[in-house]
Amino acid sequence: MKNILIISYSAPPQNIPSAVRTGKLAKYFKELGWNPIILTVKNAGFYLNDNTLLDELSDIEIVRTNSLDPQMILKKLRPYKDIEISRKINKEKEGFISKLKSIFPIDDKIGWMPFCLKAASEIIRKHKIDAIYTFVGGINHPGISAYKLSKKHNIPYFVEFHDLWANHPFFERKIIGQYFNDYWEKKVVKSASGIITLAPGQKKFLQNKYPFSIGKIIFNLTGFDAELVTFPKHKTDELTITFCGSLYKNMTPKNIFDALLAIDKIEIPIKLKFIGDFRNSFFVLKNQFENKINNQKIKVEILHRMTYANLLLELQKSDALMLFLPNKEKFKPILHAKLYDYVVAGKPILAFVPKNSDVWNFVNDNQLGFVVEADNLENGKNTLTKLIAEYQANDLK
Repeated sequence: MKNILIISYSAPPQNIPSAVRTGKLAKYFKELGWNPIILTVKNAGFYLNDNTLLDELSDIEIVRTNSLDPQMILKKLRPYKDIEISRKINKEKEGFISKLKSIFPIDDKIGWMPFCLKAASEIIRKHKIDAIYTFVGGINHPGISAYKLSKKHNIPYFVEFHDLWANHPFFERKIIGQYFNDYWEKKVVKSASGIITLAPGQKKFLQNKYPFSIGKIIFNLTGFDAELVTFPKHKTDELTITFCGSLYKNMTPKNIFDALLAIDKIEIPIKLKFIGDFRNSFFVLKNQFENKINNQKIKVEILHRMTYANLLLELQKSDALMLFLPNKEKFKPILHAKLYDYVVAGKPILAFVPKNSDVWNFVNDNQLGFVVEADNLENGKNTLTKLIAEYQANDLK
């Protein structure tokens, strides 16, 4: 069996999409005839751990190292429990987080790189590593680590783009940061044996940016763990529309709030459920919405992060599952990881996204629910009216 070294800052038991992705890939690499070895950080803190995700990897070697990135340093300095730190920083320090990230030329977790390179070299000496697999798009320096390890040990490497790297839509970089990310992205893409993107728009963007890369870039669906597919039936007493994940200043539920307020008369109880740890900007928007509601049948419920299994249960107990993207060109080449959790839940998706974006096409082409052009109030109002009517007729698919 061939050995593949997976380099990822995020890994189980962390319960965040990038960590779940790392664990599930390792789990299924085995079925493809590859023996995965995961290299990651020691308990990174801040996030809820889910040991059931780790239990799936009992027969897979995981090497964990120290790191000198701000997240790990803050964890040592603050007396809070991990999840309490996450909630406090996310809710109260969103401006601080943005400024902190902008300081670092590549990403704010780059303090892991020297530990990663040293541990990876030891793993390569201990095992006959046939390939390296890593991830970029948010946390980008593992791509540079893979490049350096490939040059040093003459091992091919593959890079998976969770999101775009140098042109990440949610990160506003300073000039020096943009230069370094463009510089290293080009070197990594050119030298890699293969590039995997998780959205077709990302593939097209990279091919246009780097014509020399056309033959080595593939688009691969994120997918889901087939063992989790159950599609249980669940009858609700109120129309429950659920969101899970993260929200930012430029990615908010404003569209669904506005659409509900625009409907003249709502005669059934509706619950909007949000699962995650959200920032102050979200709570400001939520409070504004609640102050405008005259219909007491509409309510908003907030649930904190939870284990992956419990999250899937909450999604299955819903009638529809919502997601959002800003109506700008740079947000079109995105396919949220949560889309696949939504698919596993077997509930219709209500997506407020740019027209003809990757999410728009994904939901439409696979008949997975409803797409609304973001910021199109009339479209949102009509689509929600249709969803409510189908729920009343017990005809939501």
